[in-house]
Formats: sequence, structure tokens, C-alpha cells
Amino acid sequence: MQLSLADFECEDTEAPRWLPAEKWEDILALSVLPGPLDSLCVHMARESDVWRDWYHSEKPEDLDLPIPNPENETDSADKEEEGDILTIIQDAKYCISNIIF
Repeated sequence: MQLSLADFECEDTEAPRWLPAEKWEDILALSVLPGPLDSLCVHMARESDVWRDWYHSEKPEDLDLPIPNPENETDSADKEEEGDILTIIQDAKYCISNIIF
């Protein structure tokens, strides 16, 4: 099954062109999981410039992820979920040992 932004009711925005297609497909797959990463692809598409700057930074693993931080802290991404995003986007540059469980 191939996902697109239309599956997330976000037809007014395009997929980020700076992100390789296979990485975008991984982000789409991650975005269907319930929890804080639900619809992550929508945020990445709408805030593409912010994500692109983070992606192209020298050491993105040392920066905060530009993900939304909801008021309800139980819905915010934890270190493991942030590690998943880093692994997908940064070709596993992020060292798994830095993830705090």
C-alpha cells in the first residue's frame, strides 16, 4: 500500500523535495502509528523549511527535532520515537546508544 499526504487529509501541501523519496515513504509509514508521531508527515510537509534546515545541519542529532510539542506531555515524542525519526531521516547517523529508554 502506498501512502500519500492525501491519506492524511493534506492535499494542499506537497511532499518535501529535499528528502529522498524512500525516506519520505518511511516517514509516511511512521505517520500512521498512533501516538505523538501520528500525522508527522503533515507537519514535515507544512513546515518543510524548518525540517530542511534541521536535516542539512552539521549535527542534527545534537539539535531538538522540529516536531510539534503538544500541551499534553503524554502525547509528546519520547527519546525512542525521536531516535526512530533520526534513523529514518539521517541514514542511521544517530547512535542508538544516545537513546534514553
